[in-house]
Amino acid sequence: HTPYRISNESPVTSLIDELQKMKLGTCLSGSGPSILIFVERKQIKILEPKIISLVAQKMDEAKIEYDFRRVHTDHLGVQIKTF
Repeated sequence: HTPYRISNESPVTSLIDELQKMKLGTCLSGSGPSILIFVERKQIKILEPKIISLVAQKMDEAKIEYDFRRVHTDHLGVQIKTF
């Protein structure tokens, strides 16, 4: 549903387009203040420097302050223990 939540004139559209050309999954988080980029663990060492560089370039061009955070998925999810 991201295409309905971001206009073609948005400065982050070109970033999302470039990430998708790299065959990376992307989506907006929340109301759009965050962009999530999905990378397989086995590709992170190769792709992370490229992604960081691309994000920096596009955000600098658009004069957008940003914070780049690397997070890991949790394969176990929430676990409830009974006493």
